[in-house]
Amino acid sequence: MSTQDKKPELKALEEEDEVVIVPTRKYVKDSIQNHAQSRDHPDATLKDKGFVILSNDVGSDSETNAATPKAVKAAYDLANTANKNASNANNNANTRLEKNRNGEDIPDKETFVKNIGLAETVERAKNAVTIDIVYPVGIVLWFAQNKNPNNLFPGTTWKYIGENKTIRLASLNGSDVLSTGGNDSITLSAAQIPAHNHSFSATTDPFDYGTKTTNSAGEHFHDSGWGEAYTDTGKARYGVYDNTNNNYGSGSSDWDNYKYNTSTDGAHQHEVDIGSHTHTISGATSNTGNGEAIDITNTYIMLMGWYRSA
Repeated sequence: MSTQDKKPELKALEEEDEVVIVPTRKYVKDSIQNHAQSRDHPDATLKDKGFVILSNDVGSDSETNAATPKAVKAAYDLANTANKNASNANNNANTRLEKNRNGEDIPDKETFVKNIGLAETVERAKNAVTIDIVYPVGIVLWFAQNKNPNNLFPGTTWKYIGENKTIRLASLNGSDVLSTGGNDSITLSAAQIPAHNHSFSATTDPFDYGTKTTNSAGEHFHDSGWGEAYTDTGKARYGVYDNTNNNYGSGSSDWDNYKYNTSTDGAHQHEVDIGSHTHTISGATSNTGNGEAIDITNTYIMLMGWYRSA
């Protein structure tokens, strides 16, 4: 009787008689041996456990056979050989240089440089300064030719300072860098002119004109007025007169209707003392000027100026 035949019988006894049956040691041993020798088991799958068949075929694509250590070793040896071949092929490819790469594909560039005698040149290049050290951002360059540093130094950015400008130093803290101002000409206002006036004086040269004499002229006489008769009390106010002509004088009995004239004074002149003297002249000038702009441009030389912005 097989183990499979005994199990249902035992189970039936348990259900029917409700008794516990304890198998003997020999029974257990025989059951295990029968189970091990039995072929009536499911095959193993990728999802379920089961029996598998061992295989040494390293080229098989079966998913039910299990690889033996021999098959694993054979597969490992094949993979190792393939890896060596691939490595050798890669090394061969690395040792071949393409002309159009210009040395970019050289595997050991440092050794290559030494072999061609450029080690010293490379060392000097390492000690050489870069463009950022020589021309940092913010530096100003002047050119006496039409040059553009944007073209001279690729990878940098430069801006033109400006046309017709002069340079004035900024404050030490840099707060007013690149600010602009000023003019090439100015017009003064009255408030910008210092308070002032214009005065002048002049003195003639001293000159002695001496004593001057007027010309001879002015002969004349004076009418004495009408005569009056002689009175007992004395002479008339303007002289007495009589009524006769050609008398040498008038008397108390003379009556005359003619006027008396003074004696004629002849031509004469006068002397005037001018003396040495001077004349002083003073005054103020009138306003002048048109208020035109004043050119204050300094003597200059034109250059091109750029500053690096980035």
